Amino acid sequence: MCCAVSTAYAQAYDPEPRRFVADWFTEQVEIQGVFHGLEDDLDGYRARISEAIARPAWRAELDAATEQGYAAVAAALVGVGVDPAQAGATRLHPAELWANYRAGWPEAGPSDWKKAVR
Repeated sequence: MCCAVSTAYAQAYDPEPRRFVADWFTEQVEIQGVFHGLEDDLDGYRARISEAIARPAWRAELDAATEQGYAAVAAALVGVGVDPAQAGATRLHPAELWANYRAGWPEAGPSDWKKAVR
């Protein structure tokens, strides 16, 4: 969820948002394996995340957490003086970003999908 929210907010500040989304999401998601004890097993980490997204109950939890994440960031920005009209982001959903990330594996290799979307 945090990978998607940070990608959504930060993409607006890059002159090439599509490239940024691919690069940033890849960087953010591929470092997460350490929290699963899979820092040396990228394929295992990817399988775990793909399986989690495919489980309906876990997907519902992901959807809810993503909405909460966007709301929390927007509230925090408003809390420090950002105009509420400017506190939102173009929303990206982690499952959609994950699907794009996965789609690039065959063409570009397991850990270099960003080249496929440029």
